[in-house]
Amino acid sequence: GVDDTFAQDCLERIKSAKSPEEAARIGRSMQRQRPDLIRPEWDNMKIDVMYSALKCKFSTYPHLSSMLVSTAG
Repeated sequence: GVDDTFAQDCLERIKSAKSPEEAARIGRSMQRQRPDLIRPEWDNMKIDVMYSALKCKFSTYPHLSSMLVSTAG
């Protein structure tokens, strides 16, 4: 869980963002304002986190997976 009030507020703002770009902006702003809240190992973890999210997305929506595969080459 998140104990810091500022971090909780940012998390809620990210969850309610209207676009991925807006969510990223909020996250970057938080990182600049409070770098102490960012996990020290985040740079080593973020690729695995994104891989898991994309795997979940494409297994949930098979038509997106087919569309992605059709762009190969």
